[in-house]
Amino acid sequence: GNAYQSLPIAPMQKPLLPDDTHSFANFVSGLGNRVAYAAAMEAVENPGREYNPLFLYGDTSLGKSHLCRAMAYEFSRRHPDWTIICQSAETMLNFFTRCQQEKSMAKFRARYRRANALFLDDIDIIAGKLGTEKEFYYTFNALFGVQIQIVLVSNCHPKKIPNLDRRLAARFSEGLVQELTMPDTTVKSQILQQLAQESGITLKEEVAMHIARIITGNIRELRGAFLTLRAVSKNENHPINIKMVDELLKIDGHKPITIENVLEATATQCFSDRSAGLRALKSKARQADASGPRHLAMFLCRTLIPGLSLDEIGAAFGGRDHTTITYACTKVDRNRKRNHPPTIRLLESITTRINAS
Repeated sequence: GNAYQSLPIAPMQKPLLPDDTHSFANFVSGLGNRVAYAAAMEAVENPGREYNPLFLYGDTSLGKSHLCRAMAYEFSRRHPDWTIICQSAETMLNFFTRCQQEKSMAKFRARYRRANALFLDDIDIIAGKLGTEKEFYYTFNALFGVQIQIVLVSNCHPKKIPNLDRRLAARFSEGLVQELTMPDTTVKSQILQQLAQESGITLKEEVAMHIARIITGNIRELRGAFLTLRAVSKNENHPINIKMVDELLKIDGHKPITIENVLEATATQCFSDRSAGLRALKSKARQADASGPRHLAMFLCRTLIPGLSLDEIGAAFGGRDHTTITYACTKVDRNRKRNHPPTIRLLESITTRINAS
């Protein structure tokens, strides 16, 4: 208990209530969010310790709010007697304004300082709001001082939030500051298959991968594409297949580029026998005449197909490892930047063939 415990508190406005729709169980972890996911799990196991505060940032719809709510849900499940505040920082800002108008700042302090865990989404909204910043600074210190877990979410790093009080920026950076980045194709495919499972429909892995390569945006766009496909699938009583995907999701009238497109175009351009060229590009063997074309094809896969992972590229080129792919791409890119004539000519010719396919 504390001095504020007995004060009456008005209901919160539009709280982000923890529920099992946003849990760790249905969060798909991958390269772009692995550290954030691990830190969130650790903070649940040992709240208020090493990762306090936990500050998650990144572009819109990459899973920040999902992780935030998953932690809140897990806390509510493990500690049913806890007071857990999980809401948008805008709700806190509105409540602060109301308390200020009513000349009752004690109510604001009572609400937030009695929390056993505090989760605030879109924390950047308080930047430049001097009264709110000052009050939250002291509230933050009060909670931090007794090892209450604090989780904050924003679109950018705390030290890059415009007009944010420097003391708050420093405080927000004291624990773990972790960025979430765009998921790669494999993770997006897993998200699609999870959505399909939750919807009770079948989605083949190769179809999910195909959708994942087409949708280069965030998870919200991926979900929107899936809902479109699901609606047509149910209406026509037909499973989602690649033909349906290409018809419904084609961008600007063009089909998405695939690894096979790149391989076909490279083999046609660089080898007298296209079929033999394809075999050479895909082979595990180290053929001297295939090395240059393979490097070009790997580079084009990396640059023309957004979200494609190194594992996917490696699998298409005879199971080659990350180091080999990175070396190949770096070498081609260096030659390109130096305007190396053969490299420039071949890249342009192969790209023209890809676009025409």
